[in-house]
Amino acid sequence: ILYRSSPVTSATDNFALTVWVKASSLTTGGANKVVVWNGDPHSTGYGIVQRDGQFVFRHGNTDLASTNFSTDAWLHLALVRNQGVSRCYAGFVELSSGAGAPLPPTAAFQIGGDPTVPYGAEFFTGKIDQVRCYTFPAGTWSLTRLQPPD
Repeated sequence: ILYRSSPVTSATDNFALTVWVKASSLTTGGANKVVVWNGDPHSTGYGIVQRDGQFVFRHGNTDLASTNFSTDAWLHLALVRNQGVSRCYAGFVELSSGAGAPLPPTAAFQIGGDPTVPYGAEFFTGKIDQVRCYTFPAGTWSLTRLQPPD
């Protein structure tokens, strides 16, 4: 688990949060296991969690989209907000889009779990690689930013 005591960015628009992930288990007992989060996964900011057999993209407590996965393959996930529209991607394919804005991130930046929850209840079990959280100028977003080089 990586934990930083402040968010990487306080942006609520024109940002991207991306990660490669491979879960070890499909079950979480209904808990939200934090994969990556900028802010407080219980109220502010945005991120991606595992909930049972799905990865769930969220703004604070609001689910934006989800995707099923298997434990035998790596999957690229991205949550992008550009000019007031949030888009969720799995495997470089858009799952959904919507206009709801996240609350400004507070608290921390977390990879692999939420250390504020007792007994590791929200720790992710699996592998995480190439986490990126960045901002960009309005109107400059392109899907090619997510795709790997040839």
